[in-house]
Amino acid sequence: MPLALAVAAMPTAALITDAEERVVHVNPAFERLTGYGLDDLVGRNCRVLQVPETDPATVRAMRTALSRGESFFGEVLNRRRDGGVFWNALLINPVLDEDGGVVGFLSAQADVTARVEEQRVVADRLRTAETLLDGLRRFTSADPEEAAQALCDATVQAGAPGAVLVQERQGEPRVVATAGRVAVPLDGLAELALADAADHQDPSVQTVARHRGLPGAGRTIVLPVVPRTTAPAALVALWSDGAGSEQDLALTAERMERLGQLGGLALDNLELFERIRAAADVDDLTGAASRTAVQARLERALAVGPASVLYLDVDRFKRMNDSLGHGGGDALLAQVTARVRDAVAGDGAVGRLGGDEFLVVLPGAGDAEAAAVQARIDVGMREPFEVDGRTVFARASAGRASGLMLQGETAEGAASRLVQAADAAMYAVKRARPHREVETPLDLVDLEVDLRRAIDDRRLDTWFQPQYDGASGRIAGFEALARWRHPSRGWIPPRVFIPVAEESGLIGELGSRVLRDAARFAERAAARLGSVAISVNVARTELLDPGYPARVAALLAARRHDWSLTLEITELDLEEGDDRIRAALLALRGMGVAIAIDDFGSGASSLRMLQDLPVTAVKMDESFLHRGGALREGMIAAIVALGLGLGLEVMAEGIETASQLETLRRLRCTRLQGFLLGAPGPAELAVDAAPSFDAVGLGGARPARD
Repeated sequence: MPLALAVAAMPTAALITDAEERVVHVNPAFERLTGYGLDDLVGRNCRVLQVPETDPATVRAMRTALSRGESFFGEVLNRRRDGGVFWNALLINPVLDEDGGVVGFLSAQADVTARVEEQRVVADRLRTAETLLDGLRRFTSADPEEAAQALCDATVQAGAPGAVLVQERQGEPRVVATAGRVAVPLDGLAELALADAADHQDPSVQTVARHRGLPGAGRTIVLPVVPRTTAPAALVALWSDGAGSEQDLALTAERMERLGQLGGLALDNLELFERIRAAADVDDLTGAASRTAVQARLERALAVGPASVLYLDVDRFKRMNDSLGHGGGDALLAQVTARVRDAVAGDGAVGRLGGDEFLVVLPGAGDAEAAAVQARIDVGMREPFEVDGRTVFARASAGRASGLMLQGETAEGAASRLVQAADAAMYAVKRARPHREVETPLDLVDLEVDLRRAIDDRRLDTWFQPQYDGASGRIAGFEALARWRHPSRGWIPPRVFIPVAEESGLIGELGSRVLRDAARFAERAAARLGSVAISVNVARTELLDPGYPARVAALLAARRHDWSLTLEITELDLEEGDDRIRAALLALRGMGVAIAIDDFGSGASSLRMLQDLPVTAVKMDESFLHRGGALREGMIAAIVALGLGLGLEVMAEGIETASQLETLRRLRCTRLQGFLLGAPGPAELAVDAAPSFDAVGLGGARPARD
């Protein structure tokens, strides 16, 4: 049987039964596991492996699953052929015929006894710990004096008329607590009791020492309390008047024995409890307050007045964690925490909520104060981080919320409301920032660092590609394009480094650089060619910068020759819609700047944009040029007709063939651009390299495409 042959080769113990669960085959691994060979089991039911201790509930669950033709996984106690028992992990799957009927079952099995026994030991220890803690809670507290007093009180409850706890404090034996009737002189009692208890400091033995006469103390019982790390102690039961029968002493001693272990834990673990409480309040990785602690801090603040919160999330942390490794990612989070705490200073508390998310609590602060702290955090995050010898740049998105506890609202409810509001504000900030997947084998974290350095050191170039008037064939202008030649990796494509610049917040610096280069080039081109138009790409984040229109105005005011500026913004950057974007475009249009929608037709909101925004041109997505057959011409004709019908200039880029050029000119596309007409080039070569073409065909030299 093919199935049996396959099972025989399996390294895992396996068994095959028929539909009635009678054994038809076992493999060698099964025989090694159980001692049963095929001759021992063939035709028999697998119940032969069960023992009286096998859990009947597990067996019923298995029978139910098999009767339904379903798979089963569970752990059962089984017997080997030699009589030994083991925990068996079973995975049973039905074997089906061509019609889906069950013809048998295939079972894979493994010995998991060691793991099950380990789990049982852990469970037993937990039960023991829970029992001890239950007793411990009766007389432990956060205060050592209260714990000592509780031990004395418990001794009186155990039958002693009076009780004293002595302990070494600051190197000297002292009485630290008393309970009940203590009418005996205590001078010297602490030293004597501790000396006697020192004979019984073995933590593994709980010994009660009975005494008839510590000087001046009458009849006593001295119980060594055996801490493992803190100072030794002794619990003394006192019958100061000499009363108390042997039976009373014996009964009290027996009861005190039960307090011995708990008493040692009570004294020994006070310091441990302090550490646990402190650990619960502090995040181990970053040193920031824990989630619980920072939320409690916010609740306390709201209980007495107003408060503000900042909800922070480290941008692109997963990418950095993947690049740096988890150890590097942890080190980065610790440094981020330090920067945030420096920015917050004494104004509030910084807590880590988990992962790369943080909460800043600012008691008594309004929105203006919170905004100031947020600005300081942003400034602090701009400096590079050093992680394992690598330079890394990190940025945090932050949302803030401010408020008071409302009437009828609890401090907990108010805190939750503010945190949720700040969280929502943070995600709004994240959504407004570009997030584009970049396909490249390069490490994007290192690439961002190199890009920052290239911008700072002016190692990025601005090249210019000619644009032509579709009717006359004469040069009409140029598009400014950023180019980056990495010193070791060669040319980095714009489709790689532009999204990195957008996500890392570098696009503003890069865009300003290109804009300034474009203005200088425009002066040179206009002096040589006459009136020209210069197109510059602008990102959404640049338009959201309130200072962007003013920078453009300053460049235009410095013009000495006749040139105009066209700003191209992609349709995808405009799709979400934003009143701030519209206001910026209106301000720019008021300066005489032309506004073109780049990649027009690639999104879903083209018509709405043409209606809502001060657009002067559309630049069709070049994918339309590369479609085949009549569909290409139909789509181009529709876009050109739409643009011209609305009085807009229609631009086309990516022209690579004479056929594409002929189609665009015949359909009356107004401005043309592509490698067929002229490749991008450095500023000093772009004007001279730009050819012209006549109404029939191409003229002049045509640079080859890179």
